[in-house]
Amino acid sequence: MTQRGFLKILYIFTLSITMFNKLPDISFPWWFKYSHCLLWICIYLYMSNYRVYGSKSNKVNQCILSIQKIFLTPYMLFILFTPLGWLVYIDSLQLNMITRMVSSVIQFLLIAFSVMATASIFREHLIKYTFYAMIINYMVVIMTAILKCGIVDFIQTGLVPFGHAATRLTDELLSVKILEVHDITFAAGFFFIYFCVQYKNIGKHRLLYLFLSILLIYLGYKRIELAALALTIVFARFINTKKKVNIKYWSVVFTIGVLAVMYVFIWIIGSGALKELVDNNGLTLMHREKTYVYMAQFFELSPSYIGRGMAAAIRLNLAGIASGHWMIMGHSDILFSYIDYGFWGFTIWVIYCCYFATKLLLKKFGTNAAKIWMVFTAYAFITYLSDNTAWYYAFQISYMVIMFHVLYTSTEFSTKKNEGTAAIGYMNIEVENGTA
Repeated sequence: MTQRGFLKILYIFTLSITMFNKLPDISFPWWFKYSHCLLWICIYLYMSNYRVYGSKSNKVNQCILSIQKIFLTPYMLFILFTPLGWLVYIDSLQLNMITRMVSSVIQFLLIAFSVMATASIFREHLIKYTFYAMIINYMVVIMTAILKCGIVDFIQTGLVPFGHAATRLTDELLSVKILEVHDITFAAGFFFIYFCVQYKNIGKHRLLYLFLSILLIYLGYKRIELAALALTIVFARFINTKKKVNIKYWSVVFTIGVLAVMYVFIWIIGSGALKELVDNNGLTLMHREKTYVYMAQFFELSPSYIGRGMAAAIRLNLAGIASGHWMIMGHSDILFSYIDYGFWGFTIWVIYCCYFATKLLLKKFGTNAAKIWMVFTAYAFITYLSDNTAWYYAFQISYMVIMFHVLYTSTEFSTKKNEGTAAIGYMNIEVENGTA
């Protein structure tokens, strides 16, 4: 077996097994998934420090540098805003808030740097290997559901997930419950969007990849994802059908639209309108409404609200559960981010992701890369409304991996302006023809 073949198999294997959160009768520790990240960072460092390779392509370095900027910059801003929130809300500051923030940042950095490391090694093949790992992981989940619950239950509940959504909270023995793998299901949405809107650079198996991504989305059955996919595909078709698109103009419109939707969502929760709507109409959001109503007491929708600091919201949520309040954990990165970072921190986060990151990609990689980033960001922010995808392992890996592929395969890449080299991408590692 060549070295390239071994590394390919090792990557697919380690990523597929670390995408598991839990299986019936089997629980994985929270840190298990990050062993993949540490392994590949170490492999990259070994290959770059102990062997000599020619730097044949500055494009890899520039792609990785751009990935660093668009994904890591917001978290650096979050860290800067956090001490101010701690000072203002010093009475509610607890040590577990600080430790939670540190662990969250470390986890995200491990994901980001592992993607950069593997991007340096596998380049344009990384997207394919990542998709293979996700498919293998979910095939194991499907086989587990069949073996645990039987083929009859799998057909009756697993293959008809929309008829059994309400039972997922109460019945652990149904196939539909086992198949509900949040992380993989939401991550598959990125691949589905990409396979739909990007006809080039995918290869002859595009239809097969589309079918497999649809299968994962269907069996996982997350209603917010279905809405997000519908809206983002319409958005993608809209900006792609125009022969001449002024991305700078549309990025401004896009940013204003996202801010408007996010703040309307926060207002509905903070004003008490959600509670009235639920109480008067007997509605249920799979118990999310209980969490939203409880968390409304910890913020105000005002420019003077500066936030409670990174990871404060989740600790307040967990403290409420521990004190006997019936609710679920998290399930809204938008709400929790606003509580953590405040009015201005939250607004800067949205503006950076929707406008400045788009502008950066437009300048360096052209219109197509900027378009896809806007579409992916729209999908991500819609899922942030009612889920915790901002911190999901497979979701964030897929987000970064596909964006690297978009940048690396861009035909509009500018080589005239070099912005320096990426911290982890200073050397390009070749794995072709069995050499690394």
